[in-house]
Amino acid sequence: EREWDRTTNGFWFYLKGKPTFITGQHYFMLAHWTIEGNSPKFRTTDMEWHYFWEYCWEDPKCYGMIEVTQRRQGKSVRAGNTIYYRTSRVKEKKSGIQSKTDEDSKRLFSKQVVNPMKKLERLFIPLMDKALGTTPKKIISFNKTSSTSEQESDDEFEIKELISEIDFRSSTESAYDGDKLYVYISDECGKLENASIYKRHSTVKPSMTEEDRIIGKMLYTTTVEDIGDADKYNEGNFERLWDESNQNKKDPKTKETVSGLYRYFL
Repeated sequence: EREWDRTTNGFWFYLKGKPTFITGQHYFMLAHWTIEGNSPKFRTTDMEWHYFWEYCWEDPKCYGMIEVTQRRQGKSVRAGNTIYYRTSRVKEKKSGIQSKTDEDSKRLFSKQVVNPMKKLERLFIPLMDKALGTTPKKIISFNKTSSTSEQESDDEFEIKELISEIDFRSSTESAYDGDKLYVYISDECGKLENASIYKRHSTVKPSMTEEDRIIGKMLYTTTVEDIGDADKYNEGNFERLWDESNQNKKDPKTKETVSGLYRYFL
């Protein structure tokens, strides 16, 4: 009960004598998530990132955030933690991952979502489809086992399934066309090699709405040292998406940015 409270409502502690608050998702990452088997360390940059993400999550006029950061800053770890944390706590939601290439999408799903999930305490792992194996390759399904050959234990019959799932798709612009998404991760969005990030965003964005209401959030991340080189495949489309995500320039009527996203630079 204590851990569910902290991972839901956040946690106050003293940092060098100063009362400090971290969000529930940040606490979950620090106390229960792992990076290659090790617990993440507390960093002020992560705390501030989670503040910003929480603001985007709570803002009904925001579709999510687009992040530009340096290498080895932990963006993939935060992305994997984000999609699992949010999706494993809700019913009948679908979340998805795309990256700059098909192989990168698969790698993020396996390394940053599946592997840390396997090391979680049982209380944070919902009922899962055991037919997909202990190490899901393409999709994490929070459903009862679909195979009739494998019997569920008696206690699992009393646990209600979430009927939620996390998967990854190819890097194409239309991979999630027509889906209704709860959390969408676009990793290395400034370095797409075979698609336009701007066109892909235009395809995925409607998947986050229902009856003109935002029902899901998007997390775009990329590392760039030279915006010109990183954007060479996109023909300036990433820079355009970044420019249209300025939270200080919203449409007076819709109260939204052009892209719907808010931008974060570190």
